[in-house]
Amino acid sequence: MTTKKQVYAYGGVSLDLYPNPHFVIAPNFAAGYYNKGDGKDLGFPLEFRSGIEAAIKFTNQMRIGAHISHTSNASLGRKNPGLETVIFFLAIPLGNS
Repeated sequence: MTTKKQVYAYGGVSLDLYPNPHFVIAPNFAAGYYNKGDGKDLGFPLEFRSGIEAAIKFTNQMRIGAHISHTSNASLGRKNPGLETVIFFLAIPLGNS
């Protein structure tokens, strides 16, 4: 939930592909529920997200990388403005792998 009372809850799939042992590419897809609250109207409560992540994986299993994605209602609603997202991240594993 954001300060504008927006909620986006989703679930999806991702596939880690390793061109080499320390570089991972992960295409992903998700579907979920969006409630605009006082924020941006995305046109329909059902939203789909597709994206790709690229990261460097260290020997301690930490990852640093970027994720880009597009969120859309696939023209199910009266409007479909879409949403583009770019995220830079550092992922730290919490358990033993």
